[in-house]
Amino acid sequence: MKKLFAVLLLLGCSLQAFADFSWVEGTDVRYVGGTAAGVAADTMGKLDITSPTELVFTASGARISIPYAGITNFRYQEEVAHHYGVIGATLIGLLKARRQQHFLHIAYRDSNGNMQTAVFEVSKDSQAALRTTIQARLSDDARRAS
Repeated sequence: MKKLFAVLLLLGCSLQAFADFSWVEGTDVRYVGGTAAGVAADTMGKLDITSPTELVFTASGARISIPYAGITNFRYQEEVAHHYGVIGATLIGLLKARRQQHFLHIAYRDSNGNMQTAVFEVSKDSQAALRTTIQARLSDDARRAS
């Protein structure tokens, strides 16, 4: 009975490691947080990069417009979604690839000249295109700071 309980406990604790708790897939983007007014943290939406002058995040009833000329700092970051410790990561790594989260950190001046920040989580599939497009449209000063 004790062995059965131990096995069930181990299985229950490791179950979350094998479940995919993916927030962001495909072209979806999650606004993680920042100083933009009118948008709550953890809001799902879309990033529109078609305009040559601004990056636009749209969600239900919310919109953030980031002028490329106003971006002062742009950074891409990749993080492991869950930290399990050395033994846990080794065991899980043998059975399943660990999920990565992809973040875009943007510091910019809005239309009023106020400094703003925004952090977006993007999917693995779309991060390269978003990153390349944004970096290509940055000013030389912002590109050097990134």
